[in-house]
Amino acid sequence: MRRTRLGYVSVALLAGCSGGSDSSSVPLLAQPTQPATADAIPACARPVEGTDAASPAAVVGGTITGRSDPSFLLVVLGEQRLLFYGPDLPAVPRISGFVSAGNPGGWCSSNDLTTYNGRDRNLAANSESKVYLYTSVTTSPAGITGSLRYPSATSALTGGSLDGAAYDGTARPALSDAKGSWVMTGLDGASADLSIDEVGRITGSDRGCLFSGTVTASNDEGTNVLRVRLRVSMCDWPRLDQPYEGFAVVMPMKTGGARLLLWAQTDNGIDWDYVAGIGSRR
Repeated sequence: MRRTRLGYVSVALLAGCSGGSDSSSVPLLAQPTQPATADAIPACARPVEGTDAASPAAVVGGTITGRSDPSFLLVVLGEQRLLFYGPDLPAVPRISGFVSAGNPGGWCSSNDLTTYNGRDRNLAANSESKVYLYTSVTTSPAGITGSLRYPSATSALTGGSLDGAAYDGTARPALSDAKGSWVMTGLDGASADLSIDEVGRITGSDRGCLFSGTVTASNDEGTNVLRVRLRVSMCDWPRLDQPYEGFAVVMPMKTGGARLLLWAQTDNGIDWDYVAGIGSRR
């Protein structure tokens, strides 16, 4: 497997790449690549948590026990899940890293039959680890229990509704929710601007990179998320002018204002690149 390249598209938008599937289509959440081996791999050990059941489409949040970056936002769309973690999401728009996992999924290697189903990319520490993400998710009311099992430790997941946010995952997504100017916060605390107009056009720039694209409202995902298409141009970036597809989640805050979580990726059939960030409306 190719090791994830943890770089930056800009100060504000996180970026990287990973091994991908052999499909030319771009799912909203990419399947974590299984380690390649020339030898036949014996049957993987049954996960100690049991086989992870399929979850409904949802956006939920909560706490990871025993960590310095304990809060998380979990997006479940289809068979894939993306868990962002940070010091206090979504109140503090700062992402420390993310876990991309299949559902149920699972893989092992010939020298370690332990089953894993995802990768944890700790962007702040510039590191990566295999992980088994186990979740049980409900949407009405919003709830989640589960765990993150690493090779050397396991952390519990608890939560449900997004802490401090008036987000309703059962509501139909509305383009008007995303309209406005957003300050996207980077891992180093710096920022860049992103704008979305009344018809869903996205524009933005940072350090020579230009971002353009669209946000559309559709109920096809089964939860309150917007569909995103982006292109990156005018800078040193490996896939300039290729479409990045993904989602945006708008989270109105109970104390006022809103947060925008954005994820978009592209897949060339060999590997995939992503652009992601979280920010606040001006």
